[in-house]
Amino acid sequence: MLDYWGFEIQDGLLIDLENKAELAMQNLEDDGIETIDYALWQKIEKNNIENPLIDAVKSLDFFWPSPMKIQSSENRKIQALFLTSEHSLVQDADEEGFFVTDPFALASYRYENQLREQFVLAALGEGSFPGYYSSGKSKPTHLIVVPDEVCISNAMGNIDFLTFVTNCLLYVTGDESLIGLKNKTQAESYFIADIERMPGKTRLEKTASFYAVLGLFPFAVIGLGIFIYRKKR
Repeated sequence: MLDYWGFEIQDGLLIDLENKAELAMQNLEDDGIETIDYALWQKIEKNNIENPLIDAVKSLDFFWPSPMKIQSSENRKIQALFLTSEHSLVQDADEEGFFVTDPFALASYRYENQLREQFVLAALGEGSFPGYYSSGKSKPTHLIVVPDEVCISNAMGNIDFLTFVTNCLLYVTGDESLIGLKNKTQAESYFIADIERMPGKTRLEKTASFYAVLGLFPFAVIGLGIFIYRKKR
């Protein structure tokens, strides 16, 4: 259905050879920690894309995303929010349906003969979307697609991703005006600086305070969604 609406999510796992995450792992000899570039996880900057949804976001982390392409049409506009580098490719499953995901095995994975191109990791759509089983069209609709089923749950401790998710909730419920206000008042550095300036606190206590407040953020996001839903009814 997403393909029909202009969001083409392909089979396979996305590999970005420029925006690789770094993993600290026990080495194969079991005698120390080794840092490995892991191309199936990506840390993606904003790519100079201007949109209120990501104005206050520096970067997002993605975990085993699928490659996605987008296509706008006359009645709907689809915009990329986050893009991979142009040195990205797709790892297809083997004959048994498995992928190479082990970091040490992936380090020796060969890419020489594979096409490299740019893919979309988050996109928004605006407009009227056609019915999949009927000839009708939707009312003006807001739609956000991220081809990564675990990125939100894995990144709940990431301020940028929490900001992005909150902005998305406001966007799809029609409260875009609140996004600009929130972006102006939110600054991660101020929050961390305030904790660092707490008098009489050890580094451990400051760190505990930071994560205690951060742990409440997901509940605040859920509460915001419930509040908006009830207000719209």
